[in-house]
Amino acid sequence: PLRTRRPPARPGPRRARGLSQAKNRAILEAAARVFPASGFHQASMDRIAQKARVSKQTIYNHYRAKEDLFAAIIRDRAGGLVSGLSRRLAGRGRAAGALQAFGEDFLSFLLSPATLAFYRLLVAEGGRRGELGAIAYAQGPARAVAALAAFLVERDRAGELRVSDPQFSAEMLLGLLRGQHQLRALFGAGPAPAPKHLKAWVAHAVKTFLAAHRP
Repeated sequence: PLRTRRPPARPGPRRARGLSQAKNRAILEAAARVFPASGFHQASMDRIAQKARVSKQTIYNHYRAKEDLFAAIIRDRAGGLVSGLSRRLAGRGRAAGALQAFGEDFLSFLLSPATLAFYRLLVAEGGRRGELGAIAYAQGPARAVAALAAFLVERDRAGELRVSDPQFSAEMLLGLLRGQHQLRALFGAGPAPAPKHLKAWVAHAVKTFLAAHRP
């Protein structure tokens, strides 16, 4: 029988033949500087290639469009956050200790200059390119909510907490942790909070959350 040859598969945005981890890291770090500084629309692959010290073709061999590269940056940053948060929640200690560590890491990430810069970029570009916000939410906040919800399910089954709606409860806790800190940082309304203040804030938020989920 006559066989139809399939065209060769096009390399996806995550893996490209011949691109080393070092070069990929250089591209991601360069793009993470160029996008917030120039805006998504004005950011050029030429500028990113220059910053990364690679050719523009090398970038296009790995990322077919700026959207792919932007998604990879969000995925990279969110992956580090979610992995770290998941490790915090994986301990065998009580929920209070795990959530305290989770909350401190979450706020530190949220208030970091790099995260704030990307948040401003997403707000500025969201009206023109709504897909960027969808990408960022799926790769970042949605994964953090999912990791926290899974932890709450485990603690509910163990009888330590009573959680009827893990998704709702996870989002509520993240809201308690965030408070007004992110908005003040985005607006430049006052100095950055001291670490001891953030630690105390997280402790109060966790205490409030646990009281609402007491078995």
